[in-house]
Amino acid sequence: MAQQGRGKKTKFVTLENGYHGDTIGAMSLGYVSSFFSRYKSTLFPTISTPSPNSYRIPNGFTLDEFEDHCIDKIEKTFLQNDNIAAFVMESGAQIAGGVTIYPDGFQKKIGTLCKKYGVLFILDEIATGFGRLGSMIEYQSQKSIPDIVSFGKMLTAGYLPLAVTLANKKVYDSFLGQYQEMKHFFHGHTFTGNPLACATAITNLELYEKYNIMSKIKKSSAYLQKRIDEISGLDLVGDVRHKGMIMAIELVSSKTKKSPIAPEKRIHQRIFSEAKKHKIYLRTLGPIVMIVPPLAIPENELDFLVSGVIDTIKKVTEKI
Repeated sequence: MAQQGRGKKTKFVTLENGYHGDTIGAMSLGYVSSFFSRYKSTLFPTISTPSPNSYRIPNGFTLDEFEDHCIDKIEKTFLQNDNIAAFVMESGAQIAGGVTIYPDGFQKKIGTLCKKYGVLFILDEIATGFGRLGSMIEYQSQKSIPDIVSFGKMLTAGYLPLAVTLANKKVYDSFLGQYQEMKHFFHGHTFTGNPLACATAITNLELYEKYNIMSKIKKSSAYLQKRIDEISGLDLVGDVRHKGMIMAIELVSSKTKKSPIAPEKRIHQRIFSEAKKHKIYLRTLGPIVMIVPPLAIPENELDFLVSGVIDTIKKVTEKI
């Protein structure tokens, strides 16, 4: 914004429960209290707007009404603040903040508001791009057009650390000018453009095409979808959220009241320990059990994984 002569615009707007990384700036944008509370005094202020959690809708709202409420809050935030530089959100779904999958059209509506009010629209596809949510490029699936977008993780299949940031022509052109204007983008990291990591990414993308990974992802996603009813019927499973190659199973103490399980029950540790007995390495976000398999996982291994998770939940919840 400063490069474009709009130096007053310095504030960032985000969605509640977003996650964007562990550096000071990233923690400021994606503040997950359970992760970052001890760093709170060092973070810069941002403006958070409601996230459309379909399971925990505030009283008095239907799902559609709550989505409209979230969008309305964003527009009011833009109208009430003339210093907003950008809106930053994970593309397609929030992952580490509890797996909130956006309603159809939600992300596109935010992009439209950003364009209307002259706010940069920045998307984070570090965890959601390259097939994780079922599409190679998630923002295209969402029919939204970012000004800036970041990719990582599946870019190299995790073999080497590499991330990329892409910008549209308007952002790029703001760093062009005469030498004496010093508009150059003076920013980088020690291992920026590492040749080995870049070669790994290129080879990985070639393998996507060679082995038709996206087609396999669609089949695996359909398999996960088929198992939702079985998982939902388990005791203490309050909600199952799924898109592409990610599934979140939220455990509660009461299905009817959606009451959270008390932290002292240490449900996350119990789930992790029991899963290891089934030869499964699971990550939990508190009471939320995550299934995030390798994108190229064979069907028999995916079946082993899901069945093991079901057995794990049964074993653990019968003791709660």
